Amino acid sequence: MTPVQRTLFELNSGTVGLVSLCAGFLDVDTAVADAHAIDPAAMPDTYRDLLDHTDHMTTTLERYHNGAVALRVLQEWRHDTVYGRMILLEHSPTGRIIEFGIVRMDLTVIPPDARDEILRSETALGDILIRHDVLRRIDPKWFYRFGHDSPFVTDFNTNAPADAFGRVGIIHCNDRPAIQLLEVVTDTRNEA
Repeated sequence: MTPVQRTLFELNSGTVGLVSLCAGFLDVDTAVADAHAIDPAAMPDTYRDLLDHTDHMTTTLERYHNGAVALRVLQEWRHDTVYGRMILLEHSPTGRIIEFGIVRMDLTVIPPDARDEILRSETALGDILIRHDVLRRIDPKWFYRFGHDSPFVTDFNTNAPADAFGRVGIIHCNDRPAIQLLEVVTDTRNEA
């Protein structure tokens, strides 16, 4: 593959978006090495249900796992009006990790009350945007399968190594692209 073909492939597969989200949080080469672009139709049904939609992952995960989620921020940074964080979402009743995520957002697009709550890092992003009635549109762009050795999978407290699936997308707030995010899930619902 020529360098131009490789660049076009990366743009079309979302690799550039995945790399840019990981930068500053993870070793990019290691993170992307085990990321395999996948058509949502090729994902197992559970993962397609969890990822191939335009709803907030917070509400989707609460519905799927039958319980509230809690936010755990692993790392965060802020440069002027841009804020990024790497997070885990936990199933509150059991403490199981049910999502790994990375977000980067343009704080100028988010209303001040919602922005202040986001920066407190206490509540899942979807819950905040819904509660503050921020006009939003979720646009999933690319889907991935990550091997069980991927850095996107190691935080899931599963009994057996398993692949995980994820999506890279954009949340538009008030018709402006505001939030770029990676959301990775694995099916831990039946774990003890």
